[in-house]
Amino acid sequence: MAALAVACTGGTTAPGAAPEPIPVKVAFLQDLTVPGASQLVAPSFLALQLALERAAARDDLPVVPEVEGMDTEGDPGRQAELAHRIADDPTFVAVVEGPFMHLSDVSAAILAEAALPTVSLSGWDEAPPAGTPWWRTVPRLPRSASSFVSAIRGSRASASSVCLLDDGSAYGQALAAMARGKLGPDRIQLEDEVADAGSVTAVVERVRRSACGTVGWTGFAPSAASLRTALAQAGLASIYVVGADPMKADAYLSETGGEGDGTIVTCACVDLASSTRPEAGRFIHDFQSRYGSAPGAFAAEGWDVGGMLIGAFATGATDREAVAAAFAAPPYEGLANTYRFAAGGELEPGAVRMHAYRAEGLRWIPLGESRDDGSLPLGTPGYLSVASCRSGPPFAYSRGDRLQGFSVELTAAIARRLGLSVAWSDVPCGSALAAVTAGTLDAVLAPSASVGQGMPMSGVAFSLRVALVAKRTSATGDGQLIDQLGPEDVVAVVRTPETVSWAEDNLLATGARLRILTRRTDAYAGLRSDRYAALADLEPWAWAAIERRPDLAVAQSIDAGAHDVLVAKGPDAILVAALDRELGRLLRNGRYALLFAKYFPGAPIPAETGA
Repeated sequence: MAALAVACTGGTTAPGAAPEPIPVKVAFLQDLTVPGASQLVAPSFLALQLALERAAARDDLPVVPEVEGMDTEGDPGRQAELAHRIADDPTFVAVVEGPFMHLSDVSAAILAEAALPTVSLSGWDEAPPAGTPWWRTVPRLPRSASSFVSAIRGSRASASSVCLLDDGSAYGQALAAMARGKLGPDRIQLEDEVADAGSVTAVVERVRRSACGTVGWTGFAPSAASLRTALAQAGLASIYVVGADPMKADAYLSETGGEGDGTIVTCACVDLASSTRPEAGRFIHDFQSRYGSAPGAFAAEGWDVGGMLIGAFATGATDREAVAAAFAAPPYEGLANTYRFAAGGELEPGAVRMHAYRAEGLRWIPLGESRDDGSLPLGTPGYLSVASCRSGPPFAYSRGDRLQGFSVELTAAIARRLGLSVAWSDVPCGSALAAVTAGTLDAVLAPSASVGQGMPMSGVAFSLRVALVAKRTSATGDGQLIDQLGPEDVVAVVRTPETVSWAEDNLLATGARLRILTRRTDAYAGLRSDRYAALADLEPWAWAAIERRPDLAVAQSIDAGAHDVLVAKGPDAILVAALDRELGRLLRNGRYALLFAKYFPGAPIPAETGA
């Protein structure tokens, strides 16, 4: 290595003097055929270049680093050619993949064989085989798709129908395929492609006929701007437009003018314009001074990659092997994120950050990030993605174009108090709990018995009690009705998981015989005709039933332990604590009582609620 230093500097090193810094290069692979690349790809390269230029001006590093941009031109053959060139040149000590890059298997194999440390700013690539010196600094495409879908679900206009549109780009179609699977076919009214400027008018007409409330756009900004303008000109300005990473470009704002206001974009990129952190302000100032414009999408992430590389060089790393070893060191705290990598090079779940923005004037306004620490640990800032283990009336159901129900309105009320919109997810209970554990869903309203040990959860958000119903003459006696039942009695049980479980655990011990019935009307008819001594039903339904049967009464209300809680995962239980706090406030200010009475008229709120 000393010989290499002498050869590179063209001189000799005096005894006792520090060796001359070694010139090294970082390759930045980018695809400048991406629509709007000047605002979506170039900012990360320029920020990386700025970071390395500042480092080269220092005299405390063993290297003089520079970055070389290499345009693949969207051609896999050229990409492989560039990969060979990088691999064969030992002065290249690292590779950075730009945003929206899709590295082919051939190119990935070439870089891996050369043991080139590779850092990706693209969520599109598949991770290489284990053992490859590779790291991804942004969320994977499936995570971006989840945030995009959360923003769509956060709109009331998308309760029944969504138009899913793209621009024919490979990235847009890949994202659309993932979004399609997450939204479900019943939610998508129209799938279409704006292939070029000439197709916009026809697509807008098909959107009109489909009566979509929301357009989900997975393509890039140029075609998105044309679509948004055409929708407004066709009298469809009220349609809610949601985009993803490739749409987060200032060109969309300038080309749509006020017609683009209200557009929501989710992005793996952070926007530091509203940050109060001194280091963020310095970065913005330095970037503007160097390039004459504000840093765009993925600029902060590009700067952070530069910081990681400089940190590796500061350890004395001057070749590929040493740079790779330094990257495996502890977490790196950058401007966009605190980067913590799992064993395969992906971000750890707790380090995955997505962001949401709303178009307003000529600015993208960050949503749900009132503080620089991101406030609440949400999958997508501004949105609470949530599900309920109880589905169907009266918990979660659609009526016309509107999603409603007790669970829907309760979580929406809690979210509003936190300044958030609800992104409702209709998934089975087990899948919802697994999604919370994996970090792809923020919260779920679930029975406490279903919650795994150690999972943070709120107090009781809803308690489903069991009621023992009897003839009014029998219900007014002294003592508890259950204590009066014996072997000569037959008790009807309306079939639900809660009532059957409770009855088998408690009523059989009295000696009473059970008659489990599926039809609620049959159970109440049998009680009124004295075929049964009592009837076990879920309390809210029992109160509704006796309202039309004045000869019956709820004789006993039993806490059967069917307690629903809000479950959320996140650092230090911050999110679940916030949800629990707002639940308590709804209980204290009477809002919970109004909501409970709306969906369970006549039933009292169980005393254990909130406990």
